[in-house]
Amino acid sequence: MRGRNSWRRHIRKRGPRSAKVRVQNALHIMPWVMERGGSTVEEIAQQFGLTKEEVLEDLSTAMVCGVPPYGGGDMIDIVVFEDGTVEASPSQSFYRTLELTHVEIFGLSVLADAAAQLPGMRRDKRLASAIAKLRDFLGGDVVDVETEQATYLDVVWEAAEKGQKLEIEYLSPSKDVATQRTITPRTVFSDAGHWYTVADDDLSNESRTFRIDRIQDVRVTGETVEIIATTALAPLWFPDDGTLPVVRAHLKAAAAWVVESYPCRDVTENDDGSFEISIVVNSPHWLGRLALRAGSNIVISKPVEFIDIAQRTAQTVLSRYLVASESAD
Repeated sequence: MRGRNSWRRHIRKRGPRSAKVRVQNALHIMPWVMERGGSTVEEIAQQFGLTKEEVLEDLSTAMVCGVPPYGGGDMIDIVVFEDGTVEASPSQSFYRTLELTHVEIFGLSVLADAAAQLPGMRRDKRLASAIAKLRDFLGGDVVDVETEQATYLDVVWEAAEKGQKLEIEYLSPSKDVATQRTITPRTVFSDAGHWYTVADDDLSNESRTFRIDRIQDVRVTGETVEIIATTALAPLWFPDDGTLPVVRAHLKAAAAWVVESYPCRDVTENDDGSFEISIVVNSPHWLGRLALRAGSNIVISKPVEFIDIAQRTAQTVLSRYLVASESAD
């Protein structure tokens, strides 16, 4: 009885439940139902401290779990009858002996190490145990994976899970301005190597996307609000509404990272590995920083007002440095 009550305290959560909670519930419910050869929605609800509606929601989540190519025999088979009876059985894939090659086990180990770096997973004993077993099998053929983490990723992640409001200082590199604002993170996601949060922004009274590594300071206000399920969609960076300037530039092969990192358009690759590109400029400050990074590997041909932006940006940086040095003296 103690174990069941402990599980109930873990599984219950006020407000809308995240996909993570629904999947965790399904992983506990399915073996319990299969072991008994079936059950009912009411029995499941009583066993795991859920409402009947939550049980049906979790079973619906389990129904879409499976392995590629996601055909009929690759999905978990769950049937809920009109009288509330539940029957479940694993897909045919679960009956096949899992035989991995050494290369596949190595790849699995690398993925597991990367997963262990994610928020909420660093203290997961089950994942740590699995990684230890993989390392024992691989012996010395192990690669340690270290992922770049934003300073306040864990704080923002927890705020999204609990509906907490945060006061942050946020840097906008395109404008080179830091603003103070209060946000309510709704979801956290990763895109193109960076972590972001979709949050309610009190400064603009709109839902905004913030890059977490640009948060320079954060304070938990202690104020909580209702948790709202939010779908994380990768934002359309550099939206071209026809009002932003478009720069035409030549990139040497050494600056190919510009094409890979930013949504360039009208990209033409030359035989020597260089590129001719057009790129939307969301601010002169951003373009100046990009030009400094690329150095002599980028040559802007038009519009004329941006041709010498690298030199102007370098002069601005030098002036700030000299002022700072004089102040220090």
